Amino acid sequence: MPGCLPPEQPAPHAGRYHAAGDPWPLYAALDRDTMWAEWARASDAPRQPVDDPRWVCELEADLTVLDLREPATRRALRVGVPGLTGPWSPEAPNRDARRVARIAAELGVDGVIVPSAAADDGWNLVILPRAFERVRMRRRRRETPPSESV
Repeated sequence: MPGCLPPEQPAPHAGRYHAAGDPWPLYAALDRDTMWAEWARASDAPRQPVDDPRWVCELEADLTVLDLREPATRRALRVGVPGLTGPWSPEAPNRDARRVARIAAELGVDGVIVPSAAADDGWNLVILPRAFERVRMRRRRRETPPSESV
């Protein structure tokens, strides 16, 4: 899936659900509004949408995931949406997010559906590298973000 998967080298810095030096997971939004909210949050400099077109990949996958949209799953993992979407930086990891990542690895699941820290009521799918071979690209196209996302 060229252009859709993260780089094959280890991540040079930590992310909300991975440590520096880990293989990059694939972070995918479950809806368009969340996708563009995540893009706007991750962009490190002010950009006009026309200046920053992106590849948008529509994916399908057959995965075993922890679904944190389910309150019972969050209770079992002792995490809440506010904790998972709370402050984070590479230097100050989010403890709840790291707990979820650790448990996902221990359970051997393919990914985790997690709340978006960029979009209220938005959800993302964090796909672990071991599951990449079960992710298929349905469509890939070049798009510019809507103006309201900047």
